[in-house]
Amino acid sequence: MSVQVLTDSGVSSAAKSETIFCGSPDEEDKMTNTTYFSEEGPLDSSDEYDTDLDLPLHARSPPPETPEKDKLDVICRKVYRRACSRQTPVTTYPQRRIEDGLAERTMHLKYRTLGCDAVRPLSVALTNNLRVERLDLQYADMKAEGVKDLAMALSDNITVSYLNLGNNDIGTDGTKWIAYLLLKNKLIKHLNLEGNKLTDNAAPHLAMVLEHNTSLNILDLSHNEFCDNGPKLLAAALGLNTGLETFRISWNHVRGKGAVAMCQSLKYNETLKLFDVSMNGFGYEGSVAMAEALKVNTTLRELDMSSNRITWRGALIISRGLKDNVGLEILRLGKNPLSTTGCMDITEAITYPDSKVKFLDLTGVSIIAENEVLADAVRMRKEFRFLHGGIVSTPDKFGERIARKKSHMEVLMEYMRKTCIRPMEIIRDYDKSVNFKVAQDNFVDRLVRANVPLHKFEMRQLARAITENERSENKDKIDYVKLVESVTEQILEDRIRIKSEKRKIRKTKQHHKRILASGLPQVLYDRGNGTDSKQRTSRTSGSSSVSAIDFSQLDLGTMSYTSLPIVPDVSKNIQSLESSLIFAPKKTVNTPAPKPKAISMCADLGDQGKKKKKKKSKSIRKKKSKSKTHVETWISKSN
Repeated sequence: MSVQVLTDSGVSSAAKSETIFCGSPDEEDKMTNTTYFSEEGPLDSSDEYDTDLDLPLHARSPPPETPEKDKLDVICRKVYRRACSRQTPVTTYPQRRIEDGLAERTMHLKYRTLGCDAVRPLSVALTNNLRVERLDLQYADMKAEGVKDLAMALSDNITVSYLNLGNNDIGTDGTKWIAYLLLKNKLIKHLNLEGNKLTDNAAPHLAMVLEHNTSLNILDLSHNEFCDNGPKLLAAALGLNTGLETFRISWNHVRGKGAVAMCQSLKYNETLKLFDVSMNGFGYEGSVAMAEALKVNTTLRELDMSSNRITWRGALIISRGLKDNVGLEILRLGKNPLSTTGCMDITEAITYPDSKVKFLDLTGVSIIAENEVLADAVRMRKEFRFLHGGIVSTPDKFGERIARKKSHMEVLMEYMRKTCIRPMEIIRDYDKSVNFKVAQDNFVDRLVRANVPLHKFEMRQLARAITENERSENKDKIDYVKLVESVTEQILEDRIRIKSEKRKIRKTKQHHKRILASGLPQVLYDRGNGTDSKQRTSRTSGSSSVSAIDFSQLDLGTMSYTSLPIVPDVSKNIQSLESSLIFAPKKTVNTPAPKPKAISMCADLGDQGKKKKKKKSKSIRKKKSKSKTHVETWISKSN
């Protein structure tokens, strides 16, 4: 479509007119940009309204000339326009927002929906741009192709340190190019990959980056689709990382073994300060692993485990880890079914003198008044903030722990152990006839005088319980035999109860060991050499091309970066990869052959004349011959 411009006289003039091509003839619905000329100079019609599309290259006014000393193009606007004009197969129009952003420290292109075609000339301009330090391309519809062009351009960039690629649907293919970029560019500090539909297939590439890259400080993987195997590889690399300070993996499907591995990585990482795993399914397994990690970790400052299905059982276990932690300052456990009992356990753990928690977030969880009083006691000792979901008058029934009520005989037994009194001494003072019998009233009076910690009606119930199984008619008296039998029965009941409690504790410990064994393997760091799993001497040493996580194959498409570490083939099952990595060859122990028994020369030979002669089978003969030869060899060795 062509537009012919007329002068004031209404006559067409070749000197004062210009034909402008704004698009193909078939695209009549596109916006047409025209330039009107007057005596004062060219007037741009776009000044009257804002538009995303700028003028074609030949219709725009030339940029002001710069001195020769400033001819170095640090903004790369000309490069961007030239790349737009050379774009094939369809020419891309330059956008004013991009041109203006090339001269700013922060380029905001959020919600622009650029697509792959518009990202390509932008990438060309960013290659040698020296102004842009923060690049926001969230919701830009880049896909994997756009990430490829951007990664190739930013691999040589020396200014960009903040990169936001959230919600661009880059997938696994785009993650390969992200790995390529971060392994070549050592200046990027902040990377946001939230909402990119990343699955477990993308985890090996990110794990490779976490293992070798030491410049990245903040990594956001929220709102993705990591499940079980992917978080295990990420956790293994996170334990080896030496530069990351903030790691977010909220709003995923991390649970079970993946949650255990994520928590166990904190036992080995020494640089992480913020760990966000909210909106996942850590549950009881994650609570067990987190408690063990908090006992060891001293560098973590903020932990967010909100909305992770942690119940009062998990809260009790986490509180045991908090009692030994000396570094955590901010703890978020809101929107979990902790119950009032779990909240009380967490708050009690913070009251310990070594605890440095300054902010406790229990949003959406109700507490009792005693919990608020306990928080006030913490505020008197240090600066402390406490958020909760309100105070209730009665505690929750779920998770309520009621102390076992002791029987009357059990209280009497404890008193006898403390005072070192035998059962006979209890009734001896009232046994005047020395027949080892005493009335129930006298027995109660003896207990009252001895200050036994029981009420008088409880003492009468105890006296009736001692004589209730007696068949004789005289049940109003207690003799020594009845008392001893009652004491013996109580001792047996205590032994059975203690054994059952120990059995439950032992089963719980075994269950916790199985949970911890299903997560991050400790053999990963010592690599089967028998060294301590907490030693990190071999992490930072060595070249970047050698991977501690033994990835097997390389599948990077057209990438040609020579020092790129090995990346596993995503088509293979990750579990088979981990099995070859985790399980080291078993050590064979050479056990010496058992020595034969000494032959006694004084053994009784018996009556040889009475032996029955039977035919021996071939197997018995072979065994006998073998035993003889074995004895003979042993005798020869001893000589």
